[in-house]
Amino acid sequence: MWELWLNDPDQTKLPKDYRSRSAETYFKIHQKSNQNFSKELQQSAKFGHEPAIYKLAHYYESTNQIKEACQQFDKLSLDWFRNNLKKIDDISEIYQKLNPPNLERAQQILELDQTSRGWNNLGVFFYYRHNFKMAKKCFNKALKFEPNEPLYLTNFAFTTLDPQKRIKIIMKSQHHNALNELSCMYLVGFGVEISFPLAFEYISQSTQKNTKYISDLLGFHEYGWGTPKNPGKVDELFRKYQNKLKPDFKLWYYTRRQQFQKNRDMEKSIQNKKITKSWIGDIYRLGQGGPKDMKKAMEYYLDDFNRNETIGIVRLASFPNPHQDQAWEKLQQIKIKPEFTKLPIIYTSDMYNPDVMFDIGKVYLIHDEFTKACQWFEKARLYGSEKAQGVMDVFQCAKTIEVIKPTKRKAE
Repeated sequence: MWELWLNDPDQTKLPKDYRSRSAETYFKIHQKSNQNFSKELQQSAKFGHEPAIYKLAHYYESTNQIKEACQQFDKLSLDWFRNNLKKIDDISEIYQKLNPPNLERAQQILELDQTSRGWNNLGVFFYYRHNFKMAKKCFNKALKFEPNEPLYLTNFAFTTLDPQKRIKIIMKSQHHNALNELSCMYLVGFGVEISFPLAFEYISQSTQKNTKYISDLLGFHEYGWGTPKNPGKVDELFRKYQNKLKPDFKLWYYTRRQQFQKNRDMEKSIQNKKITKSWIGDIYRLGQGGPKDMKKAMEYYLDDFNRNETIGIVRLASFPNPHQDQAWEKLQQIKIKPEFTKLPIIYTSDMYNPDVMFDIGKVYLIHDEFTKACQWFEKARLYGSEKAQGVMDVFQCAKTIEVIKPTKRKAE
């Protein structure tokens, strides 16, 4: 019978009683062999076997055939979706990968799941569409099912601009994402007074629960935020968790340690990733660890610049190039005092990376903006930049500059 199927995929030679069960039988057979995987799935899906349709759609998605994948998902019945609620979120994301994204279909699928998990996923969908009002309603509905679920509390907190309300919800949640958010708030002064000790306390709590933000903790030890500077501790943690660290953090680390060849070794692996690549641009512009290549440096700077990454803007504004004037205009829009005024709250590198703060100051100095330059140098000094400390000692202007200074009160 199997041979008949291969030679007669339209079933013209198969017995009539086999037609009704052929799709499911064929689907079970293909699971035992990886040969002709796509062809077998197509045959089984052709006769409406929904598990095969689902598998075929994911096969297309895995081979980057997003349009074909969504065409298969369109064939699934509402009953199938209702019986497979845990798969809805992934399917919705695939519709969002279409070019252009089919957001209407993605939303319709998410709305089928009326459980707490479904409401949370729908809230996340609205949040990333910047529909914060609807996102908050969805997270609130999820909390009605599970009022103490840490993830739902965290997401609900992210939809409020009231700093005290946000902190109250985060403290109830104790989710690692929420604790990292609280650490960032105290680190950069979003809606609260800057407090390095509190920022360090909450990032430590976050990484104890989950190592997702371990790179942030390394930054605290590197620059001495709420804890003594300890490069040795950074090196120790880097070796221990390097497989879990983000690529752009590794690039920053190798730059700090002047291990420029390792930056070059990482180059191929980060080509298509949306990460900060200006650290790679630097080694080509300055000839670190190899020959200079201004063309390649510009490619990396422009990649960051076009995604509005602060470091890419700073680099292009710092030396003569066709994009310098445009970069200078963008740079002047970066505020030294962050505002907690609208969602989503985005933490950019200029807010807490003293190396970037120092470089912003240098660009202002190039443009003869002495006061602004000193403001950025002073902020960089407060966040642990040794180079900025030296500059401020020379300028002797720290007393006349208005900056937000971190409080010295200890974490409770």
